[in-house]
Amino acid sequence: MDRSASYRTIIIRRTDGYTASCPAFPDLSGHAHSARAAYKELKERIVRDLLYRFSIAQPVPADPVVQTRTFRIDLWHLREKEELQ
Repeated sequence: MDRSASYRTIIIRRTDGYTASCPAFPDLSGHAHSARAAYKELKERIVRDLLYRFSIAQPVPADPVVQTRTFRIDLWHLREKEELQ
């Protein structure tokens, strides 16, 4: 077993706060009024889940994310393009 594991976390702003999720643990999420608190709640849930997995000799899940990308779209240009049609 590896000594440590890394997991990608996604934090989304919603109208009622923030939600943190992790693709390796699709059934777990954290929800709070701040992004930091949502992340902390998710991390605590993941730790509890891992402790349970250790107690029943289940393997630790691998992070299924192989790559992340962020892209930027020029909305002004798209709007101008739409108005020309």
